[in-house]
Amino acid sequence: MADFAVKRFNWLRTPSLWRQSEAWRARQQEMRESFEAANSSANSSFFTANLNLVTGLGSVAAQTASKRIQAQAIAAYFNKLA
Repeated sequence: MADFAVKRFNWLRTPSLWRQSEAWRARQQEMRESFEAANSSANSSFFTANLNLVTGLGSVAAQTASKRIQAQAIAAYFNKLA
């Protein structure tokens, strides 16, 4: 069986626990801000799409109602003449 040794790089300084936790907090904050920006953008897009849908449906309903009222007015006019 071959012997092997584990080499350690003791000459490299590891950051202190405080610095590690600060780096972790900074990464968490960056990820949270990135998520919030993406979430806000998606929310805005969905709101705009929904608003456009409602506006379009309202416009179609108004046009349909206007045509129906005009047709009824024309029918009433011709019924008076007859």
